[in-house]
Amino acid sequence: MKEELQQAKNVMIVELCTLPLFLITYTEDRLFFWIILLLLDSYLIKHLNIVEISMMIKEQKMEELRPIMVLSMGVFVGYIIICIKNLPLGLSLIVNDIIMDLVSFYMYMNKENKK
Repeated sequence: MKEELQQAKNVMIVELCTLPLFLITYTEDRLFFWIILLLLDSYLIKHLNIVEISMMIKEQKMEELRPIMVLSMGVFVGYIIICIKNLPLGLSLIVNDIIMDLVSFYMYMNKENKK
């Protein structure tokens, strides 16, 4: 259980570190932006399952969840800053996150159906 929480923290740190890269690489050709976005998405799919993490959060103490909550707030503030600086970029990142959550949910449901 603690290993999954540590993995969730690592994923959040990677996501937080890539937010400035998205802002820098979102230029007219956007090639590097799409490369970084695809790499981040593949990393998220492999290392983070939103449904399993949300179920684990219900069972954990607040002290154990504090780093994840701080990192989540950091990502949220990062999205707000990106939306202020570049609204189309911010909207594409938010839509991408929604799609990634749906993919994560679909993968979780497939895994549960196979059991």
